[in-house]
Amino acid sequence: MSSTNETIEEVDENNNPIGVILKSDAHRDGKWHRVVHIYYIKPAKDSFDFLVHLRAKDKDSSPNRWDTRFGGHIEYTQSIEDAVKAEMNQEIGVKIEIDDLIEGSVRRSVSQSKKNREFNYVFFYKGDKDESKLTFNDAEVQEVRWMSQEEVEDSMLQEPDMWAGNLNEFSSICEELEKLA
Repeated sequence: MSSTNETIEEVDENNNPIGVILKSDAHRDGKWHRVVHIYYIKPAKDSFDFLVHLRAKDKDSSPNRWDTRFGGHIEYTQSIEDAVKAEMNQEIGVKIEIDDLIEGSVRRSVSQSKKNREFNYVFFYKGDKDESKLTFNDAEVQEVRWMSQEEVEDSMLQEPDMWAGNLNEFSSICEELEKLA
């Protein structure tokens, strides 16, 4: 099944389930839906390093841009926990258990075009796997690299068009992580 033809749960503006839709329809029609975002981190001197990745050239959104998070859509009937495990395994070949995660917030997100309306279930995964040993099983990731929080922030400030996310969102995630860690 093509990733744009995945069935996902449609939710209302309060994150209550209201039906089943295709992922492509959700994005085309601006329907609310759920996704998981996993930040792969390792403790550093005064903050954290983040495993960032270059998104595939053929991604629907933010192709060929760096991203600070892994993740994807929660398929219909899939639990949030199973979605997290599946995305980490598919995108970078890391098998995790839910106990390995720090659970973050659920964030409401609307793209500038208003066509992508999501509830983002945020998780943090502490790991230090050698990035050369990671495997990119679903062709969504081109490469990965470790960057310090400061390096990511500086890059987002200097070259925002290189990033899938933005500095305000990343800074907010770092503040949340600081409180949880």
